[in-house]
Amino acid sequence: MENNNFNNGVDSYQPYGYRQENTNEYFEKRQEKKNDKKILKTIGALCGFSIVVYFVMSTLIGLAVAFLYSNTSLNIKFIYEQGLGSWAFSSIATVLFIGLPFLVTYIVLRKKKITGILPLGTTYNTKASTYLVVAFLPLTLLSTFLINFISIMIQSLMGVEFLSGMEDMAVTSVKDFLFMTLFVAIIPAILEEIAIRGVLLQPLRRFGDGFAIVVSAVIFSLLHGNMVQIPYTVIAGIYFGYVMVATGSLWPSIILHFFNNFYSVLITAFDSNFSVEIANVLTLSTLGLMTVAGIFAFNKYRSMNYKVSLAKGVNSLKTREKVTSVFVNIPMIMAIILMIATTLTSISDY
Repeated sequence: MENNNFNNGVDSYQPYGYRQENTNEYFEKRQEKKNDKKILKTIGALCGFSIVVYFVMSTLIGLAVAFLYSNTSLNIKFIYEQGLGSWAFSSIATVLFIGLPFLVTYIVLRKKKITGILPLGTTYNTKASTYLVVAFLPLTLLSTFLINFISIMIQSLMGVEFLSGMEDMAVTSVKDFLFMTLFVAIIPAILEEIAIRGVLLQPLRRFGDGFAIVVSAVIFSLLHGNMVQIPYTVIAGIYFGYVMVATGSLWPSIILHFFNNFYSVLITAFDSNFSVEIANVLTLSTLGLMTVAGIFAFNKYRSMNYKVSLAKGVNSLKTREKVTSVFVNIPMIMAIILMIATTLTSISDY
């Protein structure tokens, strides 16, 4: 007699190409993929939100400062023109509009059990970490010089200039030097490293150290929002991220970030107090000394045979899927749009 049982003895639906014993494995992998996409979308959306808050609040505070400057007493104008106002604005923007949003992001990620404790402890190896920081510093600075040179060539061909916002800064006294060191080198190094290499990079490492380093570097560049800084902040971000992963602590990347920014303070001080010729000699001499120290440190690091392997992470998602999950969400898209808009406002005709 013909068997009219549609299941033909099979108790459950079988995905095409899978045997009965692999059914559970198939659905487990599909669920894992779904969960990993959700994790990446959460990280991307929260970081995008933090960047949007930074852009919006910085703009609003900037407008408020401009209004007060044009509608207030001469005493306040004098304070601002002496540099105290600009330093204070930079400090407030960094602490409040980067620190607080990323703190909220970290709290949410901890609550969702997506991230762990920030790596603010000791390094894997103190000596190796020291050599690595010294070795990477001249590499970071030379990369900056190269990209700035290419940027200047492109700007010359296009007949435009991309402004970074630091063109009018000057260091003409010890007070200026100390304030600029604090607000340009110390505060950004600490807060940006904790935010980007701590809050952002750490949960991304689940999907591979290389992926986490590059993605965090790209998002790091979004915080700077102008064509002068975006290219080299990506490269610098990769260096900072690698140092953090290789040493197991945020402190080496904070120190490297500090010295990278402090070099800009030195250049500004040279340009503000010496002729062009002498300033160029001092700038290149300082870079030369750092390069020699970097080569020495790199050789010492190699002689230690200290091995660093980047973890591959889970393989549930392809690279394209991971990138899409992080960047294709409303907050991150808004952050990218704001970055483009800010970049356009930094363009000036010759």
